[in-house]
Amino acid sequence: MKKSTKELLVINPTLHPTDFLIDYEQAARRANEETFPVKGCFYHLSQNVYRRVETDGLQQLYQTDQDFSLKIRMIPALAFCPTT
Repeated sequence: MKKSTKELLVINPTLHPTDFLIDYEQAARRANEETFPVKGCFYHLSQNVYRRVETDGLQQLYQTDQDFSLKIRMIPALAFCPTT
């Protein structure tokens, strides 16, 4: 992935995208952030957080514990917090 994004600059040296939208795949993010400004999709972030709930076997807790469910749903909102 890193090589292909750098190759885009070789093909078109004037390429300066304002955004590079990808899913929350860590390898793709790391490969692209050195070359282009990377932005993620809030929907996919939220989807990945819930997938993690499923992977960790926490669906039952998520469905029955309102406090836990609220905290999990708040995690993607951290994307809107300033980084500094």
